[in-house]
Amino acid sequence: MATSNYPANDAASGNIWGPVNPDPWTGLFWFGSSIRLRDITDGTNNTIAVGERRITDNPPAFHQDQAFWAGAPSHNTGDVFGDGNNPINEETSAGENFSSRHSGGCHFLFADGSVRFLSENIDHNPVELSGPYMATYQKLLNRRDGEPIGGF
Repeated sequence: MATSNYPANDAASGNIWGPVNPDPWTGLFWFGSSIRLRDITDGTNNTIAVGERRITDNPPAFHQDQAFWAGAPSHNTGDVFGDGNNPINEETSAGENFSSRHSGGCHFLFADGSVRFLSENIDHNPVELSGPYMATYQKLLNRRDGEPIGGF
């Protein structure tokens, strides 16, 4: 089974097993997704595609915090995704957050191909997944919210 430290952005969409219709999903990747560059209406330079994930020194028995890619059993493909439900570098057992061993944040690949280091102190609000009260972190994970993004 292939593992990786780079999960793909499914935003904070919840269930990655959703319908093939991309309407309910705000990230770039999920099971059966077919997002094209033209679907990233917020701009490829404002949309996270992939981020880092730290693998813990004492992982759960099945290495829940690793990102499983090609060859993953179907019931574990959710592990290839990351979301904005938890702050960057937060210790969690969910294994779906973005994290790194870098002090103060982690690197993200944006849809335009650029790589940027985002601070773990970036504005974060998992309660607001859409609309004008979304935090900067959630806006960067959402490909089509239409909300302006300030400096980050």
